[in-house]
Amino acid sequence: MGTGGPLFISYSRKDYYFAESLAFHLLRRGVAAWLDVKDLTPGGFWERDREAALDAAECFVLVASPESVKSPHVRKEWERAKVQGKRIVIVLRRRVRLPQELADCEVVDFRGAFAPSLRRLIQRLAANECRSARRRYFWKLPPWILALAITLVIPIAAYFLLANWSSSSKDSDAFEAMIRVLLPVFALLLLWFLGFSFVRRRMGMTHVMVCFAFAIAWTIYPLALFWHSGAAGLEGYASGIRQAITERSLEIELLGALPLLGLLIVLVVQPEELLRWTPTGRAWGWYRERRAVKIAELEKNSSLKSLDCFYLLHDPIDRQAADRLRKGIEQTGAKEATTDATAVVLLTNRTREEWLVHNAQQLPAKVMTVVGTMIQLPERFDWLWRREWIDFRHWNLDRLDRKKGLLAVPEAVTGTRFPVPVRVAHHLLCSMAGLCMVLPTLANPKETEDAQGIVAMTLLIWQGVLGRRLLRRTILERTFYRGWVIRVLLVMCLAAWTFGTALERDVSVFRAAPLVVFFAAWPMLWVRNRRELGFWFPSPGVPSLKNAATLSTRRNWQTLLWVLAWFVVWALALGLFGEIS
Repeated sequence: MGTGGPLFISYSRKDYYFAESLAFHLLRRGVAAWLDVKDLTPGGFWERDREAALDAAECFVLVASPESVKSPHVRKEWERAKVQGKRIVIVLRRRVRLPQELADCEVVDFRGAFAPSLRRLIQRLAANECRSARRRYFWKLPPWILALAITLVIPIAAYFLLANWSSSSKDSDAFEAMIRVLLPVFALLLLWFLGFSFVRRRMGMTHVMVCFAFAIAWTIYPLALFWHSGAAGLEGYASGIRQAITERSLEIELLGALPLLGLLIVLVVQPEELLRWTPTGRAWGWYRERRAVKIAELEKNSSLKSLDCFYLLHDPIDRQAADRLRKGIEQTGAKEATTDATAVVLLTNRTREEWLVHNAQQLPAKVMTVVGTMIQLPERFDWLWRREWIDFRHWNLDRLDRKKGLLAVPEAVTGTRFPVPVRVAHHLLCSMAGLCMVLPTLANPKETEDAQGIVAMTLLIWQGVLGRRLLRRTILERTFYRGWVIRVLLVMCLAAWTFGTALERDVSVFRAAPLVVFFAAWPMLWVRNRRELGFWFPSPGVPSLKNAATLSTRRNWQTLLWVLAWFVVWALALGLFGEIS
């Protein structure tokens, strides 16, 4: 490499996955690339070490994107490199207007295919002279991203283009005419979301999968109805769509296969470009491990297991959670001490900002942040991300090693992830709430009894509130279990009442088998889970945090979604759909 020393990679946090992949590929080809989260010393002063690495580098590589150009931290870094007279190479990630101060810097366009762009970068770094690149600012997309965008957009667009919207039948009613007008408008809005949101890097992997599923259903479902019952089975659809499926069923069937192809690309082929394209914190963990670890050949135990001496700092309301964390660290051989030890700071959604501000002023040089739940750090606490931190939301030390040296990113801790005991308890609550939705209809599939419906709705809301409070850690352990037992007894009474009514209609008693199995297994799951779940609840005797500013995240709808999912499961298990039809 012609630079004579390591190169420093500067990037916006929004482009972290791309910067990480770029560093790994350069290292694999023998180019010494320095990336902050990869090379900074755990527990040290990251700001000081980053400046030292920048001063020691011979070449400065800037990952240019709209986010990095606006970042004050990135600007501070390239200004420091320019003052020191370092060689600056611009890696153009997305189309962006560069600052005037960087107008004469070398540019390598990475907006297209990654491999040839990487070769051009390495050749440029090995060149003895610095020369300005010829920049062509036209719209580009990496090939894999373009292919995936096509599999999303074309089925929806062509589906409506194939329809004969000018056709009109004398017997068409006003509703069908309105549908004929509204569906193209809806299609355009859908195209905007599926296509432009994806190519503008606004969609995480889960949203991409949901879009694929929707695009598949959009074409497969009408086809399924058509092949099952003919054109007559498409009542309620616009006449133009019926005519399109009748006359061009093969074309629409091929369109339905396109999003299926995109789905296979994501799940089976797993292109690395999709990982680089995904906004930071919104990629699947297993996807990143399979792609990034395979390139970098990393193998590293969690630094939480490498501690010799430590002492724990936590908000008093998290005392039970801290006790579990302390026990886990001690099992690795570490000892708790007060001098010459690493400070382990436990942060959860119940941690008060006031407590964090007070203790931040007393933190030593060796600090390790452990994130125990979803949190949302205000901007004034961004300095915490510049030290090493550990995503411990699974509350399992062994799971940390599965990352194989890949450090987590700050945006990752705003997503939903819960320990196994919490998930089990939450699913038990949601399953009982879903059961409350099914039972009244099972008693009388044509018309729900008023009394049973009122009782079921009350229990449903009660279960949902309990599940939500469990996830948000706003309920004490004793209150939670007392309410849980009462709710289970009431659900059992409702189930007995329901089947008593159903038996009067000569409903087979064997329909109750899933309920019997569920209520028989519930005590065993409850007793086993209770021993492991105690750490999750707030510590008793701590003043209420009702008016205190905490690190709680935004609302999540996980409880509602799982209640609806369990409603479908119970309806299938109890044969509700078949009886209604």
